[in-house]
Parts: sequence; structure tokens; C-alpha cells
Amino acid sequence: PLPSSASPTYCKHMGRQMVSENAARLGRDDNIAWQMRDVPPTEKQQYEMHKTCDWLDSGGDINSTTVTAMGHTLLMKACMDNYEVLTAELVRRGADLNMKAKGKTALHYCCLLTHPSCAKSLLDAGARLDIRVDMDDTEFTECDGMTAYQIVEEKMLGVREPEAGRLMALRQMLHEAARRH
Repeated sequence: PLPSSASPTYCKHMGRQMVSENAARLGRDDNIAWQMRDVPPTEKQQYEMHKTCDWLDSGGDINSTTVTAMGHTLLMKACMDNYEVLTAELVRRGADLNMKAKGKTALHYCCLLTHPSCAKSLLDAGARLDIRVDMDDTEFTECDGMTAYQIVEEKMLGVREPEAGRLMALRQMLHEAARRH
């Protein structure tokens, strides 16, 4: 059954219900819609969340860079995949917000890939804003030496909707976080 109009959403994740009326009405269940908070997490995302939490509960190192093929931490991978529920859970469990792998922090990846919902969890938990991207030869060489704020400013040049709106949200969050620190 759908939630009442007084309760527009409920969650189905880790034992909680999380389905929007809009998602049920549209009958959509894809990653893009979920990332836009349109639908519940996909079965794959639920599986990844359970697998990750089970691994951590059995003693896995939350900051290990050997769990992904590319050498990223679980937090970085969750941010790159724009998986905000897993990002928030990893932050709650104490993942190192400022750890670098491949020369970038999780916040850098949120800014590079324009994922404000994941960035919010990091910023609310106190991710540092002054960390600069290492100089390297990866595909993101245009951001070498930049802070998260500088990455967003650079990406805003000539960008169009819908990414412009997400970048503006990121810029505002970074600006507010800088004022708090």
C-alpha cells in the first residue's frame, strides 16, 4: 500500500520502507531515478549495502583501498556511484572523510561527478575543504591542485541544466561549510 498523503514518502532500506508515491505512480525502478530521489534503491544497491555492512560488521576495514579494483575506499566508491544512503551509513560508521586515494578525497569525487546529495553527508560530518587534489596523470587532470570549491567553480563555466543546478547546490553547500569552519 502507498503511504497516506500526510506522509508522502516512506523508506524501504535495511528494514525501513522507502518508496515515493511518485515512483509508485510512475512504476520506475532505475538507478537514475533513484539518484534523483524518485524511486527506492534498486535490488543491486540494496545488495551492495547489505554486502558492505555485513563485511564491515565482520571486521572489514572501512578505509581499505583494496576493496575496489580501482583502489578507492568504500566511501569514495559510494560517492562516485551517487549512492547517498550508503555514503551516509559509511560516514556514520566512521569512514575517514579526508583520506585520499588516487590523489582525491570522497568530497573531490562528489564535486567532479556533481553529486550534491553525497557531498552533503560529507560536509555535515566535517569533511575538510582545504585539501587539494594531488598532481597526477588521470583523466581528471584538469583539477590537479584544486580544492573542492575550485573544482565546482571550474565546472560551472559554460555548463547547462540539469548539471548547472546541481553545481550551484554544491557551491552553496561548500560556501556554507566554509563559513561554519
